[in-house]
Amino acid sequence: MNSQSYNNNNSNSNSNSNHIFVNLPLLLIATIVRELDSDVERICFSLTCRRWFYLREKYIWFTCSYIPKSFKGWLLDPKTNPTFTLNSFRELLHRGVDAKPIKSILVCNKDYFKNIKSISTTTYYDDYIPIEDIENYVISESCTDITFISHIINQIAIDKISKSNIKTVVFRTDSFEFGNHQRLPLNISTIILHRSIDESLLPLNLKKLVLGCSPPPRAIDAAKLPRSLEHLYIEGRHDDPVDVGAFPPNLKFLHYINYYESPLNVQLPQSLTHVSITNIWLPHISNLKSIKRLEIDLVDDFPILSVDIPSSVTQLIYATTNIEFFVTPFIIPRNIKYLRLAGQCRYEPNIFAQFDRLKTLEVISNEKTELVIGELPESLTTLTLPYQIDMPLEQYVKLPPRLENLYIHGYKGVISYMPTTVKTIELRQNTFKYPVIIPPSVETVYFQYWNENDTVDIRSDDWPPSLTSMSTNDILPFQLPKSITSVNLFKIESSFNFFIQRLNETTFLVHGARNSNLVFFISNWDTIRILLPKLNV
Repeated sequence: MNSQSYNNNNSNSNSNSNHIFVNLPLLLIATIVRELDSDVERICFSLTCRRWFYLREKYIWFTCSYIPKSFKGWLLDPKTNPTFTLNSFRELLHRGVDAKPIKSILVCNKDYFKNIKSISTTTYYDDYIPIEDIENYVISESCTDITFISHIINQIAIDKISKSNIKTVVFRTDSFEFGNHQRLPLNISTIILHRSIDESLLPLNLKKLVLGCSPPPRAIDAAKLPRSLEHLYIEGRHDDPVDVGAFPPNLKFLHYINYYESPLNVQLPQSLTHVSITNIWLPHISNLKSIKRLEIDLVDDFPILSVDIPSSVTQLIYATTNIEFFVTPFIIPRNIKYLRLAGQCRYEPNIFAQFDRLKTLEVISNEKTELVIGELPESLTTLTLPYQIDMPLEQYVKLPPRLENLYIHGYKGVISYMPTTVKTIELRQNTFKYPVIIPPSVETVYFQYWNENDTVDIRSDDWPPSLTSMSTNDILPFQLPKSITSVNLFKIESSFNFFIQRLNETTFLVHGARNSNLVFFISNWDTIRILLPKLNV
């Protein structure tokens, strides 16, 4: 319910004591609010009626799921966070953060701890302590995640974890020492590290292991990995010898870009469903029947045969950065639903038309291309095209009749035909030389930065009435069509992300973040359009 539709029913609804919505029992109002998905929606609900606003503390509460508990003092203090101007909700947010259970802890050394305490910012954790004080620290029953940036993880800390409900441990340091070098506790199911670890220290019940690559890790000993492991992600590129046949038998997810050639007759675990490897390792999965998603990092001089790709694969990614790779129909499974070609992939026109179950096709490249996609299957609903297309769109691709999502990035030409089924489209920013026309039927539009000096506003006449939301990483439009109810303004190069929600015809709620500053305010469109870009400094 918004104030615009509400006022259409009764122009004096805020002061009408007999209005059915105004006089809903608080218990019923609380039940309605409980069904709302976000704290922002709860704020909007309370602003639609004067009575509901005055009684907000009796029925409204905030989950504060996006606010770490340690943020509270800084976030809600007008001196440290003047961008938070919803003063009427400040106390409610205080209460929500206070009630939030501690779910994450940061353990650091004393110098780091003093630095946290001495500045106005804080961490993204619910609580933080120096490693020296952990003996007297009581880990909350609600806490499931703990992160160490201390180089020494003492035995006291390990014993504390073993008696807690901690499930995930993160080590954010390039070097560390464990207490008495015994296995980590059995209750740990996920470990994330920035470096290698002695496999003999891993808990026997471990389900997920993520290994960073800084400094360069040593070769992994697959035979020593816990047999319970289901998810293994190893960052970076490697050429270390590894026993391919020794990986845990229950492994379902494997990301391991390794160029080492192992014996061809050895297979990876039959349980795998998601795999990211080089084409050198394809013979190790050719007989697997459970793989659904396969990502191949392409290496030169290792051709791919049709028998190398399991027939069970429905999501396939070919990625290349420094070699040209020719894609043929023989190395695409017949049942493919998602296909992504990234980098210098080459193909013949019309080769995708024969895959009648294909739903999503992504052709990703920053280079100018003269390749033609041509015909596409009628089953296709999502299409992503290269960033630079130097020919009319109708010569490059024939858009299928059921297309719903189209991402054409930097294409400068005119779109002469668009299926009426298209609901989401991504375009470059509007310019004088290459004006943008948003096709009818589109409900969501994403504008991508193109050239800041050429960017101009879109005329209000060019917005289709079907449009309800937009996203942009450049300028906000001078006038916002009444049909648009939500706007996202973001900057990829900086931590700048704002959401704008329409409250009524002239008023909007703005919420988001600039670096570590959370921002909430209500204003009109002209003020928002001028103010938000100035915050990105």
